Amino acid sequence: MFTIVAVAIGIVIGLLRGGRLENLRGVHVVAWPVLAVGFSLQLFAEVADIGAALTMSITALFAMVVGLVLNSRIRGTIVAAVGVFANLVVTVANGHVPTRFEALVEVGKLTATDAPSAVTLAGLRKLETSGSTLAFLGDVIPLPIFGIVVSYGDLITHAGIIVIAQGLLTSRRRKGISVDDLFIADADADSTTEPIHELVAERSNGNGESSFVETEFPDGMLDLTTPDLQPEQPVQPNPDDIDLRPTAPAEPIRVPARSPFENGTGDGLPFDYGEPDEFNEGLGPIRPLSR
Repeated sequence: MFTIVAVAIGIVIGLLRGGRLENLRGVHVVAWPVLAVGFSLQLFAEVADIGAALTMSITALFAMVVGLVLNSRIRGTIVAAVGVFANLVVTVANGHVPTRFEALVEVGKLTATDAPSAVTLAGLRKLETSGSTLAFLGDVIPLPIFGIVVSYGDLITHAGIIVIAQGLLTSRRRKGISVDDLFIADADADSTTEPIHELVAERSNGNGESSFVETEFPDGMLDLTTPDLQPEQPVQPNPDDIDLRPTAPAEPIRVPARSPFENGTGDGLPFDYGEPDEFNEGLGPIRPLSR
């Protein structure tokens, strides 16, 4: 009952957050048979009055912890796993689930006049005593609205269930897009591409010849079907505006005849790098060479 309420609360929260029940389709649960068997065994162990109930309960709790951890990618599963593990620890430590007498009285299962020694609880539950180990992890929290007593592990587990339920409803499945749709043109599309070259300059160099500088786009192609990239139409020059007078050649740049090493000293003397045996791993004395 408590588990059903937790699932319902999670679904309501998920729907209020804009989630959809359709998102539950296609949810991939890792090792779901482990979770299913563990949950079923635990339900049976809590109501069955057989000698193997303790073993069944420990096995079921361990299976649920493993199954929840394996699905850690789903939000809330680790929280639920912590709660189940707390119940597993207290069960193994005591061989049963310690249950507080006062909590049972508060939910109406017992009366204050009942003798604790005469009380027998169903399943793996036994009244808490002074010798109980980790008794605070047992069933010590009364929930009068449900008429049950639960443990901290139960509260943590069902809090995780609420997170899981609302998270699955509000999850967004990632949609992929084909690389072909991005980088490969449609085979049926009517598009024409051709190399585009731009004439940058045509100028007389003084020898009666013309020098041309030709550039092109980095990939050499331009889609002419794109309106924003249409090349401008060439403008026909007016013959009356053309200046046919020869232009003077540019003044050449004069470069010193000697290198910077030969002109490195202030008095114009070249450098002397010394004898080869004076070098030490490529380093040697550098001094002006006197004439």
